[in-house]
Amino acid sequence: MMPAILLSGYVSPVENMPQWLQDLTWINPIRHFTDITKQIYLKDASLEIVWGSLWPLLVIAATTGSAAYAMFRRKIA
Repeated sequence: MMPAILLSGYVSPVENMPQWLQDLTWINPIRHFTDITKQIYLKDASLEIVWGSLWPLLVIAATTGSAAYAMFRRKIA
């Protein structure tokens, strides 16, 4: 959990990280949630602006949700 928080941009900006680490943070849902929260609360951003961080979060949710469904369906059935 701690590496996910450190790589989310909450402690230090993602832009200050090495490029390979910036690429790795795209699979971190906390990064996208932090971006959305900052944009809404600090910049009063609209959906068009927030969409750039929202779609990766939706892809991560769909992927992990589908994987969890498949794994638990096998255990229950």
